[in-house]
Amino acid sequence: MDKIVKSLQEGHAQLSKASEETKKRLNIVMDEQHHSKRDRDCLEQDINKLLNIYHNMKPQPQVHVMDSPYHPDDIKPDAMLVNKERSLSQYQDGDNISYSEKEALKQLPEASSWPKCSGKGEYEHMELIEYIDGLFIDVPSIKDYWITARINTAFKGHASTWYTEMKEIHGRRNWPWWKSQIIQKYSDGTWIWQKTMSFENYKYSVDKDPYEWCLRQSKRLKAIDPQMNIQIRYHKLLAKLPGELEHAVKCRCNQNCTPDEMANTLQDIRKRTNIGKFTPYRSSSFKEKQPLRVNFKDKPRERVAEVEKKKNSCHN
Repeated sequence: MDKIVKSLQEGHAQLSKASEETKKRLNIVMDEQHHSKRDRDCLEQDINKLLNIYHNMKPQPQVHVMDSPYHPDDIKPDAMLVNKERSLSQYQDGDNISYSEKEALKQLPEASSWPKCSGKGEYEHMELIEYIDGLFIDVPSIKDYWITARINTAFKGHASTWYTEMKEIHGRRNWPWWKSQIIQKYSDGTWIWQKTMSFENYKYSVDKDPYEWCLRQSKRLKAIDPQMNIQIRYHKLLAKLPGELEHAVKCRCNQNCTPDEMANTLQDIRKRTNIGKFTPYRSSSFKEKQPLRVNFKDKPRERVAEVEKKKNSCHN
């Protein structure tokens, strides 16, 4: 019995010793794995540094772009060529575009879907300006040269010819400059005067569609003064309504009322009430009854007496 106990104790001691040895070996293996992972990370960092150095040392593609001179003797300065080469290199070298810029490029609509400006439409240039200004708001990280590089596709016909000539003369410009040139070209004094006369002569009546009337008049006001605030625009539209209808709209809307809200109010008034439908007026064919006039010189006394008698009987 003692031998059995002794042998069991020896076996247990051997197992404990083997377990300790196994733990030590496992710790050694884990340390080696940790060191190998750290060495691998350091190696990857060194490789990335070498790749970055290689990309920076990589020769850039040489781009030679030269515009046709506006006049045969008019030669473009070298600075213009340098700017165009830089703008093209920004598109050709993908390493210069960050991740956020790539995401912004994905959000930028295709140039084929932009509003078109032919120079003949009534509000085409305004719609193009509003659309591009909206892109800068919707995509905050958008770059200016992304817009100016695509804007040529938005011009058609006479407007395209004008754009080409302006670009040949002035070269590459930013969007604020092009915006001011578009306004100067198509929002001239004659055009503004026409919009002013159209606004003044187009008054509201119940037979007109409220939405069409408010939208058209609002566009004219924006054409007359793009900086006009919403309160002034509201009061100018309000002044074009008939008196009773003007009071009804004023009671239902506040000073920050938009043209669409005013159209909703006019539509509601037209459906629910008779305001503005029965405006009393006198027909142009109506003539007031004139008092009877007697020429005493040409009539005999008997006739005069008869006429006076009839007048007295009418008053009684």
